[in-house]
Amino acid sequence: SKHKDSDFNSDDPNIGLEKSDFTCRKYDGFNDYTGKRIISIEIKRDCVMT
Repeated sequence: SKHKDSDFNSDDPNIGLEKSDFTCRKYDGFNDYTGKRIISIEIKRDCVMT
């Protein structure tokens, strides 16, 4: 499945450091300090970075 930044709510409490990731979501390295900008990365075979 493909995901873009806009697919995710930046205030989602289930996204972030130390959170289990079941939806291929991960903080953008350049924006970790904000905790807002989210990107998807290929951490499972069925996830494709966009």
